[in-house]
Amino acid sequence: MVDSDLRQALSQDVRRLVTGRMTNDDFDDAYYDRYDSADDRAIRKISGFCYSLYSSDLLLPMRLRGRHALDAETKCTCTRAVLFLRSGLEYEWPAFPDDPGIRMLSGLAYLGIPAGIALLIVGSPLALSGDMQIGAPLFVGGLLTLLGSIWFWRSWPKMLEPQWESFRESGDYDVWPFRRQADFDHAKETCHLLGRTVT
Repeated sequence: MVDSDLRQALSQDVRRLVTGRMTNDDFDDAYYDRYDSADDRAIRKISGFCYSLYSSDLLLPMRLRGRHALDAETKCTCTRAVLFLRSGLEYEWPAFPDDPGIRMLSGLAYLGIPAGIALLIVGSPLALSGDMQIGAPLFVGGLLTLLGSIWFWRSWPKMLEPQWESFRESGDYDVWPFRRQADFDHAKETCHLLGRTVT
């Protein structure tokens, strides 16, 4: 299903987000209010991709400019996404690789890093002062939590690599969200983005 009106709105929001004219908080609002639950798969997948370009955990709103600016390759992907939204094509890629268990564990690992540091801060002085009954378990627990969390946080993307490899092989991955190079080439010829060259 192609929702032309919502695709037009998302294409404008993607351009505003990428150029720093829209904050992450503003995109969050649009994502949860309109895009995340859209019937059009292209809207859900492209808005989800854009949602992953920044952190929503920051205390203050941010813009994708300056030190938060996107690299050239990611900007090209976003430009292709805008072109896709204007092409009228159905989104044909399979679902992005995901494992809810790994996702949950990565969230716990993310929380485990500050928790491990806190346990080390509390346990170290106690252990050094001779209170080994409380200090040593806190110190050892903090060290294990910190090291385990860092290891998992760094390792979990590799756990999904076979699924990502299969996903990439299901189409011309270099032109995502287009499934085929020919569709991308045709869209470049027929859809115009204010004179911008899309690669």
